[in-house]
Amino acid sequence: MNIHTKLEHSPVKQNARPIPLRLQESVGPELNRLIETGHIEKINDVDEDSFVSLAVITIKMMVR
Repeated sequence: MNIHTKLEHSPVKQNARPIPLRLQESVGPELNRLIETGHIEKINDVDEDSFVSLAVITIKMMVR
């Protein structure tokens, strides 16, 4: 995928968001499942000109 930006704009590096303590045990297996099914991609090295979206981990609330 090619993303065209204006020359004066550059990528902004952000720190990873913390995973809530009560969700930490279940997040790992779910991330592995999403990687295996091709929904997300794990990367180890990020170039200076790369754009990466941070993950925000939340619980889906059941509406009754």
